[in-house]
Amino acid sequence: MKIDPIKFWSLVNKTDSCWLWTGRLYPAGYGAYSVGKEERAHRISYMLVKGQISEGLELDHLCRVRNCVNPEHLEAVTHKENMRRGEAVSAKNSRKTHCDTGHPLSGENLQINIRGHRICRICRDRRQNKWRAKLKSTSH
Repeated sequence: MKIDPIKFWSLVNKTDSCWLWTGRLYPAGYGAYSVGKEERAHRISYMLVKGQISEGLELDHLCRVRNCVNPEHLEAVTHKENMRRGEAVSAKNSRKTHCDTGHPLSGENLQINIRGHRICRICRDRRQNKWRAKLKSTSH
C-alpha cells in the first residue's frame, strides 16, 4: 500500500493531546482514508510512525477518542484485550473484582455458569434460599 504522508498528515489536526482526523469518518467515528482501498486512518498513522501491526493484533485507542490518530495513543493488542479494555457493559463487567453487593468474585466464592458468566456464590445461595422459603410458605 502506497501512502502519501504529506497528503495523509494534512488531514490531521494536532491538538495538545489527540491528533484528530479531519477527513471522512466511518459511522462508528473512526477515520477513513483511501489508499486504493478504504483503510482506518489510525492504522495508517501507526504504520507510518511505528511500523507494521503484527499479525493477530489490532489497535486500541488508549485515549478512547475514535478519530484520534496520534500513534502514542495507539497500542497493538489482541482482540480479547481490546474488548476487555472497552466501555461496553460486558467489558466493564469483566473488570469487576466484586459483585454488586461487595463480595469478592474470586476463589471459592466464584462460580462460572454454563454461559461463561461469573457468579457470586454467596449471592446465588441467598437468592436460592429466598426462593425456597417463598415456595415453602406458599405450599401450605
